Amino acid sequence: MIVITNLKQLGRYNRTNTNPFFPKPGFRTREMISSWPRPLVHVDRTQNTDWCLCGHCTIQPTARENRCCREIPSMNKKLNEAVGQTPPCITDHPGFLVVCTNIWVLQTAWMHYKQQYDNPYEGPLHKKYRHIAYRQLVRWVWGFLGRHVRVVLPSCAVTCIRNHFPPTEPDAVFQGFRLPNI
Repeated sequence: MIVITNLKQLGRYNRTNTNPFFPKPGFRTREMISSWPRPLVHVDRTQNTDWCLCGHCTIQPTARENRCCREIPSMNKKLNEAVGQTPPCITDHPGFLVVCTNIWVLQTAWMHYKQQYDNPYEGPLHKKYRHIAYRQLVRWVWGFLGRHVRVVLPSCAVTCIRNHFPPTEPDAVFQGFRLPNI
């Protein structure tokens, strides 16, 4: 997976230096270090939750899905928008429950989704609510991404949404993150 980052935004660009990742030897501010993209995959991410920074993450089936909301710059930006004290987790943000778990908001989002797509999913209600809740989270944090553009959602948010809309089948298996079919 290739991650392209705007070096000017991260504060690591310097015209006079040949290495854009470190403008001057030994020059690193706390802001620079905290803004650096963290690696997406760690070997032990499926074994424990040591990688979790918010305290709400649970282990997901794949290393790719084991991400904390605090590792994602867009999520941190959304957390900083909260009025008052910054919540430790995106699921603690006052807007999360309203946008992603409120039944009436999800029903309205579902109507919009049905208008956009010719053959919307017509299955169990809990599955529709989970699907729309994930979409709502993406729209709330990243805005409109475009067709076939997907992002891995943090484990804490996925777990919270799954807990709000649990499957009725006792042996249900969740699908998890999938790349788009292009």
